Amino acid sequence: FSFELFISKVAEEDRQNIFQVYRDPGLINPAHPRFEHEYRIQMDDGSIRWLKAKGKIFFNSDGKPIHFAGLMLDITNEKKVQEKLNYRKALLEAQSDAIPDALLVVDGRGKILSYNKNFPLIWRIPE
Repeated sequence: FSFELFISKVAEEDRQNIFQVYRDPGLINPAHPRFEHEYRIQMDDGSIRWLKAKGKIFFNSDGKPIHFAGLMLDITNEKKVQEKLNYRKALLEAQSDAIPDALLVVDGRGKILSYNKNFPLIWRIPE
């Protein structure tokens, strides 16, 4: 399995990050043997999957990388869930800022969780 074959599967938008991680001697050195990064790959059927790579690089006595060990996780479902949550959060924030009323959300202990843009204006709370 060659680096060229691997990089050909990485989504074009993520390739520069991968090149930097694997080719930059400042990022790959015995002082920093562990790695963790996320990137997208394009499957043979054209679909996109998110992967998380995590592991350790092993070096020879000259400080040159010789192999690595780790794992690769398919985190596509987690990314989709996060994307939906981010969308819903943005929608909720837009809706709360659009209403003319002051909106304050607190938890059961009275800790402020969020407020809309009108809350400090109506209650004349300085920045």
